[in-house]
Amino acid sequence: MNWAIVTEGITFKLQASNVYFGLSIIVHGFTLLSVWLYSFNIYASLAFSLALVVHFQKLSAYIFLNKPSSIHTFALQGQSIITTDNAGVQQKYPYVYCVYQSRLLVIIKIGKCSLIIFKDSVVNHPLSQLNRLLNA
Repeated sequence: MNWAIVTEGITFKLQASNVYFGLSIIVHGFTLLSVWLYSFNIYASLAFSLALVVHFQKLSAYIFLNKPSSIHTFALQGQSIITTDNAGVQQKYPYVYCVYQSRLLVIIKIGKCSLIIFKDSVVNHPLSQLNRLLNA
């Protein structure tokens, strides 16, 4: 287990990730293409296409952080993490558990949810600084 112990308090601001948006467009595009190429029923193709469009619209609210429960800032202080969502609600979690780290992506387990942070979604600090703090 990778428990982060941060000696200084630091706050990270998040924005919408272009990488995540691009990946979701590619996945939805290939799914839509496969629905139309391999389906032999026009009504099934239309139904699946409509379902994909509705799913992408709901997913884009999460991608662009428009949901009231979307986290837009988080602060690392000691062994805890404090998150602030769009509604202004702050929650404090007693520990920071890093599930995955790379140069482009960090996944942090907070409570029962996972906070997925792409490199281009961090506004005020580089992702390498977050990686360094989580490895300390």
